[in-house]
Amino acid sequence: MAQAASRGDAGGVIPSMTGAAFGRHPGDERCGALAIELRSVNGRGLTVKCRLPAELLGCERAIEDRVRARITRGTVFVTVACERGPSAAGIVDPARFATAAELLRRLANEAGLPAPTLHDVLLVPGVLGASQPGRELRDGPSDEAPPALLDALDATLAQLVVAREAEGRSLAGVLGALLDELERGLAVVVQRAPLLAQRYREKLLARVGEVLAAHAARLEPSDVAQQVALFADKADVTEEIERLRSHLARARAMLAAGGAVGRSLEFLIQEMLREVNTIGSKSPDVEIAHEIVAMKSTVDRLKEQVANLE
Repeated sequence: MAQAASRGDAGGVIPSMTGAAFGRHPGDERCGALAIELRSVNGRGLTVKCRLPAELLGCERAIEDRVRARITRGTVFVTVACERGPSAAGIVDPARFATAAELLRRLANEAGLPAPTLHDVLLVPGVLGASQPGRELRDGPSDEAPPALLDALDATLAQLVVAREAEGRSLAGVLGALLDELERGLAVVVQRAPLLAQRYREKLLARVGEVLAAHAARLEPSDVAQQVALFADKADVTEEIERLRSHLARARAMLAAGGAVGRSLEFLIQEMLREVNTIGSKSPDVEIAHEIVAMKSTVDRLKEQVANLE
């Protein structure tokens, strides 16, 4: 199971909070064609931000409810555009057309530019489809989203979910490799930790022996044993090693299970860092110190990657 989690090919899927989807949908006779772009990035909770055309202002609540039904975490940007063709473009307001045309002609003359074209005038907001804006799109209250919009949003949301899951599978593989790296560092600590007391005893005997030889004194074995025992107790990292092993096993189990476990993994990684720091502070060994530096770097990379998970 550990190897499966390492490769990211376990049965569970952890969605990423990052992803994007875009779709065009025919809509209906009221909406015309719809273009919807969804983009999601990291977030502590779920935030939905909408950018809507004038015809759809008031539909934010319905859109947010739809997003919340499919996504639990991240900041989701929803951009909707109504792409109306000639048959669905609405009615040209003659008064606004004349006003806009006259204004554009005057500005063009003052700036020494060519006279505006019909297309230029029609692009002025309010000229095309200005009569009863939005009523052709909705028969109900102004905050009631048309079914065509919700259907189009659902289709694009399905694409976004697929994109986030694909990104999540990739991240699971990266996280598994980082857990492997952290375990390799822990193996070095486990190998060297039992040797610390013996090496301390040897150094202590050598240093004290030099001092006592200079004064023709004798060292009692019990004194050495007491000092070595005190050192061994201070440098003992057995509990920290076992807790870190437990955290690593838990992280692999969460990756294998899948689901929205990003926040739980963030807390677990904080505990991993706590154990790594404690091991480093209790171990005077140079090689262990070097390994701890590498392990801290690995934990930081784990934290960065987990921050992308839902």
